[in-house]
Amino acid sequence: IEAPADGTYIIVVRDSSFGGNNDRYRLHVGSFPRPIAVVPAGGAPGEVVDMTFVSVSGDAWIEKVQLPSQPQESFPLVVSNERGVSPSPNYIRVQPMPNVIEREPNNSFKESTPGQLPGAFCGIIAEQGDNDFFSFEAKKGQTANIKLFARKVLRSELDGVVNVYNAKGGRVGGNDDSGGPDSYLEYKIPEDGIYHVGVSDHLRGGGPGYAYR
Repeated sequence: IEAPADGTYIIVVRDSSFGGNNDRYRLHVGSFPRPIAVVPAGGAPGEVVDMTFVSVSGDAWIEKVQLPSQPQESFPLVVSNERGVSPSPNYIRVQPMPNVIEREPNNSFKESTPGQLPGAFCGIIAEQGDNDFFSFEAKKGQTANIKLFARKVLRSELDGVVNVYNAKGGRVGGNDDSGGPDSYLEYKIPEDGIYHVGVSDHLRGGGPGYAYR
């Protein structure tokens, strides 16, 4: 919240159904940076990566981040700038594969952001009904393993769905919530060519906190 006027403000914390049984909470209040999303949500070990941090209002800023030298499935990233230090971390993945960051417009297979395998496709489902598409080249007989990281590692708001399309835009596979809150799909490539992977929200939601990798 941006205070509209000088004065005293009151914060109320309660259970959504007005219940409670000695339930503990911790409330951070201040003018410190508090990003709810990071893009790209990771990188290769030892890299210095320009990362875009996004606030709940949708405002964004870029910080250079030195990643640790060893791979990590879930690395706690704390951002620090002239406004202070974020009171809790954003979690990212540190793995030896190149980042592919979405380039808008990429709302259909005809506008896919080009990438390659192996790779980490990163972005945000920024508004309701948004779809993000990436393309990659694959060979006949190759198996593409597509694993979405959103809620489980990044603590994203995204309830992600992934779909795979052929070069003509025909859907050839997809998944929603296989093995947990994030989607996983194995697709055996039937013929050489360009393929597309689409990411969307299960309920067609979107916003600044709907990051994925």
